[in-house]
This record gives sequence, C-alpha cells and structure tokens, in this order.
Amino acid sequence: MQKDTIYRIHRPQTSRDSVDFSHIALDSITDAVFLKDQEGKYLYCNEAACRLSGKSEQDIVGNTFQAVLGEDDRERFREQDCRVMETGQSETADRVMMIDGVRRVFAVTKSAYRDHTGAVAGVCGVVREVTSQRNAESALQQQNQILQQIALGVPLRDVLEQMAALIESEIPSSVCGILLVDRDARHLRVGASGALPGEYNEIVDGIILDPEIGPCPTVAVTGQSLAVEDIARLDKWPVFKKLALDSGLRACFTLPIMSGCRDTPSVLGTVAVYFKEPTKVDARISELVDRIKHLASIAIESNRVDQDLRTSEARFRSFVDNTTDAFFMLDETGIIVDCSYRACEYLGYSRKELIGGTPDFFDKATDPQQTWPLLAERNSGSQSSFESVHQHKDGTLVPVDIRLVNFESDGRHFFIGTVRDITDQKEAESKLQSSHQQLTSIYETVGDIIFLLSVEPGGCYTFASVNKAFSRVTGFTSEEVIGRQVEQIWPAATVATMLEKYQQAESTQQIVRWDQSATFATGIVVGNASASPVFNDNSVCTHLVVSVHDVTERMRAEAIIQASEERYRSLVESIAEGVLLITANGNIVTCNESAERILGLDSYTICGTKYSDKIWRFVREDGTPFPVEEHPAAVTLQTGNRVTDMVMGAHLPNGEIAWLRFNSEPLRQHGESLPYQVVCSFSDFTAGKIAQDLLKESERRLAESQHIARLGSWTSDPLTGEVWWSEALFEIFGLDATVQQPSAEAFFDLVHPEDRSKAISRSISIRAGIPEVATDLRIVRPDGKVVWIHSRAKSTIDASGQTVLIEGTDQDITERKRVEQQLTESQNYSQAIIQATPECIKLVKRNGDLIEMNATGLAMIGADSFDLVAGSSVFDLVVPEHREAYIHFHNQVCNGEYGTHEFDITRLSGQRCSMESQAVPMDIGSERVMLAVTRDVTKRNLAEVALRESEERLRIALQAASAIAFVWDIETDTVKRYYSTEPTLPQNIECPESVEDVKARVHADDLELFEENVATCLKSGTEYKSLYRISRADGTVAWMEEWGNLVRGPDGRPQRLSGISIDVTERKRAEEELRRTSTLLQAVADGISDVVYVKDQDGRYIFCNKTASKHVSLPAEEVLGKTADELFDVQSAQRIRNRDQQIMELKTLQTVEETLTSNGVERTYLSTKAPYYGEKGEVAGVLGISHDITQRKAAERALRLTQFGIDNASDSIFWIGEFGKFISVNDGACRNLGYTREELIGKTAADIDPNYEETAGLHELERLKRGHVFHMETQHVRKDGTVMDVEVRGNYLRYEDQGIVCAFARDITNRKRAEKRVATHHAVIEILASAEDLRSAAPLLLKAICETAEWDVGELWVLDQTGERLRCLEHWVVAELVSTEFSQVSRTSTYRLDEGLGGRVWATAQSAWIADICVTKDVYRSQLAKNVGLNSVFAFPIVLGTEVLAVASFFSRQPREPDAGLLRMLESLGIQIGKFIEQKQAEGRLRLFRTLIDHATDFIEVVDPETGRILDVNQRACEAHGYTRDEFLQLTICDLDSQITRTRFHNELVREISSKGSLSLEGRHLRKDGSTFPVEVNANLIHLDRQYIVANVRDISERTLMEQHLRQSQKMDAVGRLAGGVAHDFNNMLTVINGHAELLLALTPKKDNRRDPLQAIYDAGSRAAELTAQLLAFSRKTFVEPQVIDLNAVVISAKRLLSRLIREDIIFNFFGGEKLQPIKADSGQIEQAIVNLVVNARDAMHDGGLLTITTSNLSINMDDAVGTPDMPPGQYVALEISDTGCGMSEEILSKIFEPFYTTKEVGKGTGLGLAVVHGVMTQCGGHVNVFSDVDQGTTFQLLFPVTESVTDKTKSQRSPKSAGGTETLLIVEDEEGVRCIAQRVLENHGYHVLTSASGAAALDIVREYDGTIHLLLTDVVMPGMGGRELAQQLRRQRPDLKIIFMSGHTDETVFDLGLTEAGDSFLQKPFTPGGLVSKVRTMLDV
Repeated sequence: MQKDTIYRIHRPQTSRDSVDFSHIALDSITDAVFLKDQEGKYLYCNEAACRLSGKSEQDIVGNTFQAVLGEDDRERFREQDCRVMETGQSETADRVMMIDGVRRVFAVTKSAYRDHTGAVAGVCGVVREVTSQRNAESALQQQNQILQQIALGVPLRDVLEQMAALIESEIPSSVCGILLVDRDARHLRVGASGALPGEYNEIVDGIILDPEIGPCPTVAVTGQSLAVEDIARLDKWPVFKKLALDSGLRACFTLPIMSGCRDTPSVLGTVAVYFKEPTKVDARISELVDRIKHLASIAIESNRVDQDLRTSEARFRSFVDNTTDAFFMLDETGIIVDCSYRACEYLGYSRKELIGGTPDFFDKATDPQQTWPLLAERNSGSQSSFESVHQHKDGTLVPVDIRLVNFESDGRHFFIGTVRDITDQKEAESKLQSSHQQLTSIYETVGDIIFLLSVEPGGCYTFASVNKAFSRVTGFTSEEVIGRQVEQIWPAATVATMLEKYQQAESTQQIVRWDQSATFATGIVVGNASASPVFNDNSVCTHLVVSVHDVTERMRAEAIIQASEERYRSLVESIAEGVLLITANGNIVTCNESAERILGLDSYTICGTKYSDKIWRFVREDGTPFPVEEHPAAVTLQTGNRVTDMVMGAHLPNGEIAWLRFNSEPLRQHGESLPYQVVCSFSDFTAGKIAQDLLKESERRLAESQHIARLGSWTSDPLTGEVWWSEALFEIFGLDATVQQPSAEAFFDLVHPEDRSKAISRSISIRAGIPEVATDLRIVRPDGKVVWIHSRAKSTIDASGQTVLIEGTDQDITERKRVEQQLTESQNYSQAIIQATPECIKLVKRNGDLIEMNATGLAMIGADSFDLVAGSSVFDLVVPEHREAYIHFHNQVCNGEYGTHEFDITRLSGQRCSMESQAVPMDIGSERVMLAVTRDVTKRNLAEVALRESEERLRIALQAASAIAFVWDIETDTVKRYYSTEPTLPQNIECPESVEDVKARVHADDLELFEENVATCLKSGTEYKSLYRISRADGTVAWMEEWGNLVRGPDGRPQRLSGISIDVTERKRAEEELRRTSTLLQAVADGISDVVYVKDQDGRYIFCNKTASKHVSLPAEEVLGKTADELFDVQSAQRIRNRDQQIMELKTLQTVEETLTSNGVERTYLSTKAPYYGEKGEVAGVLGISHDITQRKAAERALRLTQFGIDNASDSIFWIGEFGKFISVNDGACRNLGYTREELIGKTAADIDPNYEETAGLHELERLKRGHVFHMETQHVRKDGTVMDVEVRGNYLRYEDQGIVCAFARDITNRKRAEKRVATHHAVIEILASAEDLRSAAPLLLKAICETAEWDVGELWVLDQTGERLRCLEHWVVAELVSTEFSQVSRTSTYRLDEGLGGRVWATAQSAWIADICVTKDVYRSQLAKNVGLNSVFAFPIVLGTEVLAVASFFSRQPREPDAGLLRMLESLGIQIGKFIEQKQAEGRLRLFRTLIDHATDFIEVVDPETGRILDVNQRACEAHGYTRDEFLQLTICDLDSQITRTRFHNELVREISSKGSLSLEGRHLRKDGSTFPVEVNANLIHLDRQYIVANVRDISERTLMEQHLRQSQKMDAVGRLAGGVAHDFNNMLTVINGHAELLLALTPKKDNRRDPLQAIYDAGSRAAELTAQLLAFSRKTFVEPQVIDLNAVVISAKRLLSRLIREDIIFNFFGGEKLQPIKADSGQIEQAIVNLVVNARDAMHDGGLLTITTSNLSINMDDAVGTPDMPPGQYVALEISDTGCGMSEEILSKIFEPFYTTKEVGKGTGLGLAVVHGVMTQCGGHVNVFSDVDQGTTFQLLFPVTESVTDKTKSQRSPKSAGGTETLLIVEDEEGVRCIAQRVLENHGYHVLTSASGAAALDIVREYDGTIHLLLTDVVMPGMGGRELAQQLRRQRPDLKIIFMSGHTDETVFDLGLTEAGDSFLQKPFTPGGLVSKVRTMLDV
C-alpha cells in the first residue's frame, strides 16, 4: 500500500538558519498555528497547537482532524475548510472547549494556504484564546439585558431570578438566593430563590432581621459583606447551620444590597452565594457578585418608586372614581381635559380616548353648535342642568342628566360636568306610563265592577273613579258618581254592610272580602266583593279599591297573592343590599338587582347555581379561601341560626375583589326546626375595607416613623391611673414591653436623680391645668446608659375644668444634647454653624438697623457681602404693603414678645419673595434688639395656593355632584357642613349644629337605622355608611346617602367622623320603580369585543381594554407600562414599532391587516391606528382599535384552499341547477372534457352522457331531494368525441333558497380497462386449467379474450408440421361475421416467417398493434377485413422461453388506439399458454417411460421438491409398502418417513439436493399395515419441465441390524466429547473455587463463625467436581490408571459403601465367582459403575426387594457375538447386578445409556449414572448387556476382557520428602484464576514462581531469566502456542527441565496429541492445593 506523503515544512533541507528561526518564532507565540492540505491532513502545527490539543506533534502531523479532535465537528470543519479554499476568503469563528473542567473560548481564523505556484494547497489556521474578552462581552451584554428589563418594567421577581441564574451559571457548583428587606425593615423576604431547595426558601422567607440568626440577617443589619468558608465549622447560628447542611450547602458568601442614597444609604436586601463544598471566595467571584448586587439595587429601588407612584396616583383618583356619577372637566373651549373612571365605564372609552376630545362625539342630543360651555354660560346661575343622550362606544344610547358648573383656576375658566345615567329612570317612567295605559285599559274593559274610593276623615268614602262595568251594572255614569259619597249611590239595604267592610279594610290595613248583593235600577247584582286599602308613603290608607267579581274565591285568592308577590318583589328589588333566596339543597333560586350589581353577574348566571359551586370564589380577610361549610347559608341551613355581619371577599368577573358583609335569615315551615329556605342579604363595603386597610397602613407608618425618629408617645388617664407607652418609648427606655408594665412610678424610677424634681414639677403643672409643658430630662436605662429625652405633655380638660387625659411624647435627644454641649463649649464653632445654616439669622436694632446677618440671609436678599447692607434698615427690604405690619411685629418683639410673622421682601435684584420669621427679643448690653430666624417660604406659599385651588376644585366637584362634605366632632358633638347647595342642609362652618339637630331632620322610619349605622361605626368600625331619608322644609322627602371614615384617638376612642352626603332621591326613585338596572350596564361594560389600546411616544401601553389584555394573556394592569417587545415576539414587535413611528411622523390614520404573535398564539387583526395629541396639540402617542379577524382569515384561507382544491381536483365537479343545467363547474371538469368553463355552463347531463335518460334523471332527482346519495357508473363524451368511463356521485343541496345538485365525476377509464384485463386473465387461466390440449382450449381462449376485452375476431396460428409456416388452428368471430369471406379465407390461410402480421410477430417475438388496417401492408387480408367493417388489429406471440410456439391475433370493428396495458397482459397470457403447450407435450413423453419404471427392482419414487408430494412410483414400491398406486400418489415423503418433517424436507433435503444435485440418506418407511423397515435413499434432482426429485429406494433391513451397535457407539462418543468439553471448562472454574476455599479454610480457626460458609462453598465445589468427573467418565475422557485387578476384591472393597446406600427393606447378596481371571481396569471407575447400578436398583425397588451381585468367568464364541460387532469373541469376566424392581419397557431400554436421560423425579437424578457406566466399560474395552422385564426386575451384565498379564509393572512411587521447597517454577496457564491460585499455593509453600498467560510470553520469560527453572507447569490446550510446542522449545533450551502437564481435558487428549514423554507427569483439573503441592514435590524429587 502506498503511504501518504507527509510534508514537514518546518524541517526543510535548505535555508536551515532561516527556517529554524521561523520555527522558533512560531513555537514562541501563544496562538496555536496549524496547516492542513486539501484532504484535511495536518502538515504542520506549532507547540501551542500541541498544548491545546493535548497531543504531540507526531500524533497530529499526518493525521486528519477527526483523528486529532474527534468526529463531533467533522462536517462543520470540513465545510468551512472547503469554503475557505474555494473562495480564498478568510473566516473566523468561535469554538468553545472544556479543558481541565474549565470552559474556554477560542477564535479560530482560517485562510487559504497557497503553494509556490500560487495555487490553493490547503488551509492555514490560527487559534487564539478569547475567553476573557468573551466573558467581558457576555457580562456587559447580560448587564445591559437586565437593565433593559428593569427599564421595561419586568416584574422584580423575574429580574432577580435572572440575576441569580446568572451567578449560578458563572460560578460552578453554586446556588444563589436574593432576600429583600421588607417595608417594615424587620423581615427578609425571598426575592429570588435560584436553585436553592424549596424547603430552604420556605424557612428563610420572612426571617427576622436579627444578627443572631444567620449570615443574611447579619449582613442586612450591619451592611457589611460576610464570607463563611466552611459552614460545618461554624460555632454560631445553629439553626442556620443545620438548615444549610441539610440542604447540601457547605459555604456561603453574602453581600448587602445598598440603596443609592449617598447621605443615608440603607440596606435593601442581601445577595447570598452558596457552595456545595467548602470554598474560599476569590476575586473573580467577589467581582461578579458585587456587580450583580449593584444591578439588584437599581431594580429594587426602581420597583419601589414605581409602586409608590402607583399607590399615590390610585389614592388621588379613588374619591372621584368611586362615585356613582361620571365627572368631566372641560376647558373654556369645550375640550375634555380630565374625566373619572365612571365616565370611561359608562361610555366604553378609555381616558386617553376621551381626553383631548369634546363631548360632541358622544353627545347625540345636544346641538353640535351648542357645546356644554355655551349651555353653561347661557344659564344665569352658577350651575346649569339639562338632559341629553350619550352614545356608548358600541353604539348603545344612554339617557343622561347633565349638571355643569364653571369655575376659574390660574386665570383660566373650566367647567365641571356631572353626568348621571338616568337609563333606569327613563325606563321606569316608560314602564310606568305603559303600565298605566295597560291598567287603564284593563280597568275599563274588565267585566267586573271596579271602583276607587277616597278615604275621607270621619269615615266617609267618596267615589274617585269607576270603570265602565260599574256604569253598565248600576246604571250610573261616571260623571254622576265621581265626587259623591257611597251612601248617595249604593242601595240603602246593603250600604251599612259595605261601610262596615270599608272601615274594616281601612283599620286593619288588609283586604276585606265578603259576599255582596245589591239591587240597582238595572237589577240585582250578586257576587264576591273585596275592598283593598291603598297607602301613601306614610302608611296611611288614602284609598280603597273595591271590586265585585263573580269568580270563585280561589281565583280571587290567587290574584291577591300575585299582587302581594309583586309588591314583595318590588320591595326586594328596591333595596340597595343584594338579596339571594337559597333552597335547602343550596340552589340559588332568586336574586335581586342589587345582587346582580354587586356580584357583577346577571340573574341568569346567578340563579340555578349553588352557593358551593366553583363560580363563587370567596376569601377571608387574610386572603385565604373561605370554606364552603362556613358560608352563612351553610351555617343557617345546618343549624337553623341566623348569621349577621359575616365579612367575605368575592372575586368578581372583572378580576377585582368585592368585600361583602353577609347576613342570613332562616325560613321555616311551621313546627320545623331547620329551615327549608334561607334569605341571604349582603352589602358592598369595599370602599370602607380599603379605607380601613389604609388606616392600618397609616398607623404602621406612624409607628415606623416614631422608631426612626426615636420618638415615643404616651397617654395617661388621671381618673383611672391607666398609662400607655408606645413601642418606640419602650425602646428609648431600654425596657422589654412584655415584662415592664407602663406606669408613672416606672417612669420616675428611670429619671436621673438630679432631674427627678424637674419631672415631678412638670407632672404637677400639667395636672394643674397648664395646657402644655415641655422639658428636657435624663433617663437612666436598666443597662446603665444615660439618655436625654425631650418630654412634651399636653392635657385635655373637660367642660368642668377637670383634666381627663394627658398625652405626650418623649424624644431621644441624646445626640442633640451632645451637640448642644459642643456648641456651648465652642462659640466659634457655633458661629460657623450659624453661617452655614440654610436659614437667615439676623440681629436688628429697635429702629430697624441691621446689626448682623449670616451668609444665608445675605444670599436671600441678594447681597454679596454684609458691607453692602451694614447699618441699613431692614424695613426698606419689606414690600410697601407689608411694611407697616412688619414694623408693628418688630416693635412687639422688641417689647419682649415672641412671635412668627410672614411677609414679602424685595431682593436687591428686585425679585419678590415670601419670608417667614421667628423672632425673639435679645438684650445686648442695655439695648433691646430682635433676633430673627427667617426662612424663604415662597415655594411653600405657592404649594398652599395650589392646595387651595385643589380644595376649590373639590368644592366645585362636590357641588356639581350635589354632595355635601361634613365633619362630626364627636368630642364636642357638633356637625359642620362644607360646600353644601342643599337649602335644607346649608353650609354651617361658622355655626355647627348638634347631632340632635341632624337627627331631627331624619325621617322617623329611618331614624333607628341611622342611629344603628352610626353606633356600629363608633363601636367597632372605621368606615361609616348610611342611607336614609330627611324631611325638607317644604314637606318633601329626600334620600341621602352618606360615606365617611371614623378617626380614633391614641386610646382608640372615636374623635371625629368625616365624610360626604349625596342626594340620591332620584336614584332611589328609579330603584323603586325598576326591577333590573344592572343588565344594561353590564352589557355596556362587556359589549366591545375589539382590541382597544393607547400607547405613548415610547410605545408603552397606557390604556387597554379587557379584550386586549385577554389577547396577550395578561391582566390589564400588567399590560400597562409594557411595550410591544414585552408582549409580542420579535418580528411582531418590530412591525408594530415601525408602523407606530410612521403614524406619528405622518400624523395620518391608517387601517391595515397585521399578523401578531403573543405567547405563541398567532392572530390576525384589522387594525385602525391614528395619532393622538396632547394638550398643546403635539403628537403624544398612538390610538388603535384592532378587530380580530383571525377566524375570518382562516375561513378565507380555508375557502381559498377549498376552491384551490376543487379547481385542482382531478375529478370533474358539476353544480346543476333546478332545470338540469350546469350553473358552475371546476377546472377538473374543463380539463377532463376538453371544454372551457363558458362552454360547459348551460349544458345538461344529456350533452355529455350518451347513456342519460331524462325520466331516470328526474327519478334520481326526487330521490336526492329525499336525502339519498346518487351513485352510478356511466360514460362521458369529450369535446373531441372520445369516450371515457366515469363514476358519478351526487347529492342535493339548498343554497340561497335554490335547490342544487352537486355531482362528482371521476374518470375510471383505466380502472375499467384494468377490470377487463383481470377478467380476461381469469378466464384464460380457468380454460387452461381444465383443457386437455391446445386444440380443445383454443376456441374457448379466443372467445373469452374477445368477449372480455370487447374484440370481434380472434385467431390462433400455430406452426405446421414442417415448422416453416403458420396455419390457423382456430378462428372465432361474433355471430354476424360467421359466414363472411373474411372468416372463410382466414381458416385456410398460412404465413411464412416475417410474412403478414402473424409472420412479423413470429419473426420478432414482439406484439404488434395496428389502429387502422387500411394504412398498413402487414395485413394481407386488410381489404377483406375492411369489407366486414374491421378497423383495428393486434397480435401477440405465444412463447416458451425465446421460442415462439404460436401467434394470436384479434380484430375490432371499433377504432382502437394501442393499449399498452392490454398488450402486457396478453403477452403474459402468451407465456402461460406457451407453458400450457409445453406441459401437454411433456405429459405425452412421460407415458413412454411408465413400463420401464414399473419393472425396476428398487423402489422408484418421483417427488415434487416444492411440496414433498409423491408424483409417481413404480410397481415395486407399491408392493413393498402395501399400497395401490392411486393410494401411494396421495402420500408425501413425510407420510412415508416420520423422521422427515415438512420443515426438514424444505430446509434441509431440498436445499442440499438443489445445491449438490443429488442426495443420499437412510430412513424408515412406513407400510400400510403400520410396520416400518429401514431404507437407503439415493435421490437426484432432475430438471425437465420443472424440477423433480427421482429417488431410488432400497430396503436395507438386513444391513441395519449390523450397523445398529456401531451407530450407538458413535453417538455415545460424540455426546461424550461434548460432555468432556463442558467438564473441562467446569474444571478450570472449580480449580479456582475449590482452591481458594481450601486456602481460606486452612487460614480460618475452627471456632470462627465464617468457617461454616467456607466449608459449604468447599463442599459444593467438591460435589461439582464429582459431577464433572462423572461427565468425563461417561465420555471416557477421565484420567485413568488401569491396573491388573481382581474383580472380587473390588466388589468386596465397595461392599461397605453399598450397604450404606441401600435401604433396610432390600436384601443384598454377593456371590463371587471362584478363580476369577484378572482384568486390567481402573478400580475407582469400576467402583463408580457398581455404585451407579446399585443406586438405580435401589430406586427401582420402591417396596423393597432382592439385590444380587454375581461375578464369574465367561467365554464368548462367534455365535454369541452376532449382533454385537464391538464385542469380539474371547474370554471375559462377568459382573452381574440384578434387582427385583419395576423393570423397564423396550422404549426405556433404547434410551438408558443416553446422557441426561432419567425416569426419576425432578431433582432426584442427573441422567448420567448409566451413561457413566457405559463410558467406563467402553474405556476399559468391556461391554454392557441389559435384560429387563416390566414388573419383574432388571439385570445389568458387565463384561470385562481378561488380561494376559498377571501383575502390572508399575513405577515405584516415592512420597515427597516435604510439601514445600525453594525451587523456581514456571506456570503457564491462559485462565487467570487457575494461574493465580496455583501461584499463591506454591509461593505459600516456599517456591519461587514465575507466571505467564501464553506460551510466547513464557518463552520471553525463560529467555530473560538467568537462573535455573526447575519445573514447568503448563496447560495443554492454550490459544496460540499450546503446551506441547512450548515444552518442546523449552526442552531444547533447558534439557533438564521437568514438566507437568495440566488440563481440564483428559489424559487421552494429552496422549492423542503426543504431548507427554518419559518423565513427564499429568495433573488433572480440578486439583486441590494439596494435590498440586504433592504433584510438584513428587516431580521434583524424581
């Protein structure tokens, strides 16, 4: 093989110095450099490349990169190399490699390498490590990505988790956790858990900030980083230590996350990195974690700022958004500048959509020219109101009431519009009007007498109204009756009764019924009368409705019940609380409108559900799920008790939680304890709950502020002596709040002794009534630390002048005192502080001259230095309008007063600003001056102005909403009202009224409820809510709804209740008249289905509706603030950004279709986008409305695909109208028929279907209309006239009120042709199968082909006797052509080769097809054929192989184009007909040989090799088997010979005879009578028309008997060899097992518990060795030592052993023969044979018996030896063993010597006993005879040949002197286990042992070993060099070498291979250690 040439360019033979320099330079660089040829083999590499790959230069150069780097990147590297060589361009790519467990990145640059001619010869590569660079780039990229997520508002948890994941990915074997300091600064919360165990995170979440707990709290408290290298060695934090170790954490590194405030940085959280092994933090880890903690600080602070902003904004808008009315703020031009949430809700627009527009686009009733401001200005008052109609975004019209108020702010006019939805009111009015009309109609048309009576004082009843029935029955007209009293109209006889009933109805306030009869001019009226009282709002009966009806009392009762139910429903529907009626099984059956409104569901959704259904998701106040069994309905149903004021939170459909206060009332049947129904009522107090939560938050913040400011508060009750201290105060005093009880004594004990008198004095002063006292005191804490406090106390005095409460604060001023002390000590330092203070400090004389001013003051007035103002008057700086007041203030101070004054000054620069001075008098010498501290309050004043303007706006808003703000001072029991426009409730700020005055206005019926609501709020709540009526001055009643919040003092006592009151009279009126008001509102809220959104200029969503949030799978609040990049995939977001930018730049409206993907869901929208503008007209963002057209687009696409599929379908599709004409077709119909679409439309089925019948068509049409499906096969005619077969299916459809038949026509021409071909083929096969010869088959063949293939003439031409011409064997024609000249001529014509059509087919052996007979000369009879109308002809040959036997031709009257498929089929039939001809010819030849075969002496059988069936036999076979010939031919070979199965016949016999051509075998044939006989079969494979097996069978019964013994011997020998091989393998294993077991037993003391298992192993190994010995004995492969022995002596020696083997019920006799001749055998083997036979005899005698052993001399002559060829005649010694057992059958006898055959139970025999006996006898040249009868017994006769020698010349055996020695031994053994055990045993006995696993290695050892090797112990059979060859070679080198052969094989093998020589020895495996040592020592001593 030619080797590849390797170029080593760095070692050339020329320019040595230059090349060596280049080599040194390349090897010195750190970059790896390599060179490869075009095949990818490395030509060169420098040392850096070798170091990088870990291979040497020799391993790289000459190899391909696969061999160097592996197969992983083979394709990629090869493609890159080829690309570089093809383009000549360099390429650089990164490759990541793991080297020593470290991830490293390399930049690989490849360029084309050119040879000296400039041709590309390969690739040059440079590999440079860029790990640091890539890591830095990756870190920067990751940091930017995190910052971008923070900027995009990604949830904080997600951002922190990404940071933790980044640390874990960068630091191997680490996990990271981030904890955040809670807002209360007392706990740590999990911010990111990383890969930390879940149990660990659960425990640390909420951990207290205590340094005694663990590293994270310690770091959070100290603000210092902390590293723990080995947690297991910690001596503190035991809880953390156990938790960390249990979680697999061994080290940690924790850093604080600090806020960005430089002045007062605070800890925001901690970053902790944990390691799974003890770790010391290096600089890389520290740098990475430090970088992450700074990013975390940014994220946390950003998140907190965002949360604070959201909270502030939500609080600001909560008031306006939670009112029931909608608010709009408009500027003076009518532009909407702001609106409330309710405005957006009822109009369906977002705030962004409304702001910037005018009301005109939704106000559809107001004149567009009359805007709201114009309407407001037209009104002379400050407030205008009108009604209008507003249009919801979905088009729904909403009637509204509008109130406009104008106001001025910052010089601009604005309008506040309060819009109230009066839909319910209008609907109620409409319904009332409709109801009134209906009632009037009923009243006037009803047949009963109905009249209305006015109840007058004094029991008078006057007719107010009568119906027509009254006039008809009584005869009085309505004019005659109305206004008159009853007595004046009603008959006197019955009027008294009527008046009595009327009075009863009035007094009882119930309907009164009675039987009425009265006589009028028209006759007597008899009926059932009733009087129904009608009440006013005060429950006073004002009218009676009287009716006289002749219907039954039951019907009257039903009417009354119905009316009562209506009133009940009206009452339920009118109340503000939600009401549910729940049955005993939990079903909700009724709900009112308030329930629908509160729960956000309609009645159809609520009713029918159960309160326990999953639709109701209730929660507790702590957010946990509310158990169903605790639901108020469940409690009441189970206990029968009512439930009151149970608080539950309900999840609403809009995702919000409504807080409800539930009550439940049981409804019981009479006498039942448990209710059958429950009425649940509930009210929505969500607003109060929110206020309550806010109050709690405020209190928490107050406590936090006190803690931070070191300010504690306290209260003391002088009457009770109770004292309360705040938590911060305990902390200041250093006391434990859980131990120390607050008291005055405890406080005085803490006061410093020197200050205690001051403290007592302060206490006396405050108790004496001084309002406020402040003093500084020192406190001595329990820990000895002295703390200064500034203690302030204030007293509360009641009306009697008694002090009822003392409250105060104590602030830790220790630090301040320290500062004051320092200030006192250093006056210069104080002056510096004065100069540096941010407030102006000045000294002013009484006359106003300036004495001193600090730098801040100079800056305030604009002076650069004091010299500019020294001596000037400060009065001149004060603005003129404030100067006089300032001088007055100045004089007061100089007169000794203290005070604060606010004024404006004019700076030296002329700028005006506001100042506030706090001044005190000061004496300097004898002069009184003013010391003033002045601060600039300009900004504060501006803020106050803004606040006043805000309050003014609030006032206007409240007035616009008809709302009144109130404050109830509980301590003074006075109520003040603000911003009131209600005359009855005027503003009374100056003159507040008492609560009693308020109660006086409350309606009497509502007073109790009003007081209850107030009491409930004062007792346990903070939220006040009430709905009640008041009585106006004009006598009217107004409904007022109030909300308020209760403020409690430090002691928890109520101080004041503030809130608002709104006149809801109109709303209540509407609620009372309308049953359902919320349905429309809900529909409006959820009505819009399009996606609506608004985005700012940065693309952030600032509004989206529910549909939009649903489409991005996020709640609406989470969508806001996000960009398209966060909600959509990259491509979608890019398209959105581009289009938004285009819209904002062009300022145009665009409508486009766009496909967007969010969360993996792709949708298509029809989006309309337009810019929206800010207040100044600038483009502020994009407004969009997107209609989801995904389904429509999918439908359109499906429609297009459907149309495409229809038009491209291969089938023809027709749409047929009612008149049978085609109204549409698909493209397939046009293609198939050859028409255009226009040509086909308008045609009918009859135009294309020649078989169409109109009558049948109409019938099928009727069937189609009844739902049947039409299916038929017919033909269609193409435009060119050709015909095709079609399958037509159709069904009837209705489309646009028109009946249409849709028909599908499939071209089945090819299928029909195929069917005809199949039919033709089947017909021909059937004819050939039944025909006797070709002549009889010919007419049938021609007819079948013509009829099935539709041809008119068929002819069969065969060779004549000369073989030179074709003659017509048969001519078949259709009936009408029988007598034509064409037929007559055809029957007599002949053709020569290549003459005519038949001759041409004969010559070419190819088929021919002529479509038109007239255009060819090949058809001699063309004119005759044309005369009878024949047009087309084809012919095909009938062949056998390559020989043409005949020609078949066919003619047709129809023009027939060539049909390749038909030709192929007929050509195939031609071949089958040829075989048919050949078969018939062969059958004739076979008959010639019948006579010869029948007279043969052997059996002759002809067998089918495919089936094994006997095709023919001769007469001799029939006679020998007893069958007739016909019976014989029904058999197969398997029937004759049971040993030949079908599988064996096909897989073995046929395969062998097919490959060899012949086969010889022996078998046993079965005669008809069942007997068998042996046969010898010689078979040959004969090839005639097909293959046959011809067998000559010979009866070999005589020969078989002689060969039987020989075969048995051969079989036993073969099995024995197999057993010997198995035993050899076992011997190797047993040598190892038994050897080690014996060694261990020798080393183990007898009392050791381990000795028993070892002994069991050794015993099991010994038994296994015995088993292998039996295998070897059976196979005659055991190592024997034959000796001349006396057989009697052997039996006697074994007799004791035999006695132990047999049972007591067996009699054992031994009869030894006299003068037995000697035999030569192995006595051990003979004993084994005897034992085996005795054991078998014992097992055969189940019930005991007689066992006899006999020995004798026996002479065998020639006659006795017949039948036993392996036993020659001669002298023998016989050993017979007989028993009286069960005996054996012939079948068992034939198998007894087969190995592993046994008749014993499983586990009681190995099946080797008799096989071993047979082997032993064979090995010693003897023989075994067996005689047995069933139930009689068995005798085994062992015959041993007599030996000639009387004594055996055996070698003298010398016992070894000792077991051990010091000689050198060489062990050669391929089995490692055997080699090792032998080495160990011999070395333990002192020998020096050399070992080898093979013969070749042993030769090397001997060659290199200089010392003497005394003995070779070698295995005989080894791989490679065997023991014999090894021994021969070593003997030539060392003639004195002694040799022991060992083998698991036998001595026979050894001797057969000629391995032993004189002096050599053999060691049989398995050997024991003792046997090995003994054998070696014996051999060495010889």
